[in-house]
Amino acid sequence: MSDYLLDLDFSHYYLLSDIELLWSTLKGIINDSITRFVPVKKRSSCKYPKWFTGEIKHHLHQLHSLRSKQRNSSNHLLYHSKISSLELTVQEEIDTARSRYEAALVDSFAFSNDNAIYKHIHCLLKSNGIPDTVKFKGRTASTDADKACIFNLFFHSVFLSADTPVPTPSSLDCPNPLMADIEATGIDGIPARLLKLCATPLSRGVRQM
Repeated sequence: MSDYLLDLDFSHYYLLSDIELLWSTLKGIINDSITRFVPVKKRSSCKYPKWFTGEIKHHLHQLHSLRSKQRNSSNHLLYHSKISSLELTVQEEIDTARSRYEAALVDSFAFSNDNAIYKHIHCLLKSNGIPDTVKFKGRTASTDADKACIFNLFFHSVFLSADTPVPTPSSLDCPNPLMADIEATGIDGIPARLLKLCATPLSRGVRQM
């Protein structure tokens, strides 16, 4: 993007005197650069468990391909036996690979005090689902209805209505260092981080404007 902006010819904008028009033009250049060079979304990589071997991944891709062909075929029975056989093979391979992986973790911990086994146990125990019991401000909920009620209480405790006074910067907590600043935009809709990255290649043209 920097090379693209450095190569742009700003000379035909130098005679413009309307600051609003200049800013609109500059914003259009930046947005065009974003469209050209910034990906619309991150490419999500499929994360397999650590014990998955290359052969297992290959067989999983084969399964995915066979199921796609079965969905698009008028003769589903043609692929049924192949899919069933490959599913059994993959499951056996996964069970064997997992047993070997966990046995290696135990041996590694026994002989070298490697703590990787604790990370493995933590991954097995953690859950991304809604827990059986939810607590908020001293209230405990175990049924779906009570959990929904507690969620509503939390939502209304953090929700700001349109007539709520805007807090001053000094009253806010310190910014979260883990926040992705590329997603935070100003009133112009352009991320501040992107403007910072483009500042050097744009500075020459902006100065001459």
